[in-house]
Amino acid sequence: MAFGNEEAAKQCLTHISYFRLKYYWTDMRDGVTEHAFKEGASFEDVIARYNFDRSLRLILFDAIEIIEVALRAKIINHLSQAKGSGLWYLDAFR
Repeated sequence: MAFGNEEAAKQCLTHISYFRLKYYWTDMRDGVTEHAFKEGASFEDVIARYNFDRSLRLILFDAIEIIEVALRAKIINHLSQAKGSGLWYLDAFR
């Protein structure tokens, strides 16, 4: 694997760690030995993949949170109307 800037790579590895990054270069490894990298593999490409995945994860978590809050509100409203009380969740303790 080529390293354009070894100091930047060391910095990335101290903040992200080898064990998290290794999944982003699995397809860059030689299929025969699995220890060597294919020609053209670069650490910068690995970091670009990691950053893309991180951005996508943040977008998805934001969307999931909106769906979760809306679904929870629907459930609470439905159960409150069905039970005729906003304290329906206490029924199990009575």
